[in-house]
Amino acid sequence: AHLIHFRGQLIVGDRAIAATDRPVGLVTTPAMVVVAVPDALIYLTPSGELIEKIAATELPFSRIEAVGHTPSGHPVLQTPDGLFAPDADWLDFAPATGPIRIEPPATVALSARETAALEKAWRGEGVPLYRVLLDLHAGRLFGLTGTAMMDLTAVAILLLVISGFAGWLRKSRANGSGNRKAAS
Repeated sequence: AHLIHFRGQLIVGDRAIAATDRPVGLVTTPAMVVVAVPDALIYLTPSGELIEKIAATELPFSRIEAVGHTPSGHPVLQTPDGLFAPDADWLDFAPATGPIRIEPPATVALSARETAALEKAWRGEGVPLYRVLLDLHAGRLFGLTGTAMMDLTAVAILLLVISGFAGWLRKSRANGSGNRKAAS
């Protein structure tokens, strides 16, 4: 699956995984994929499922600037607080020294078709007419004021129906008693 950063979202395949800044590095291990963003480490399964997102405030450094590798291939995080090497599980970080090679994450420009597909997935198909009518009917288009107006309108309609029925009943009783007197 491809890793895409689009409108502040990290997307794997067709799923938004996390709201993030642009990734500064990526490390793939047999057990997981680690995405480094300036303010967090995001752990994914090899298939792209989110395992965990750990904020940099919970780590021994304040921010992540880049991901590099030692000459032997061990990953190292470059931070304003120095270099840090993770353990095999990426749970503990120890200060690191020595030369490292930093390679920025490979970026690929999306085609117009791919960008349009992402835009459509991001925005969706829009709001269907029935949903607008339902929200208008419920008064949700105008917030609390709209809801209160619709509730008052419903109460007013009920009062009109009840008073109309009561008036009809009173008039029919009055006409009914008058017809009985004339027949006697």
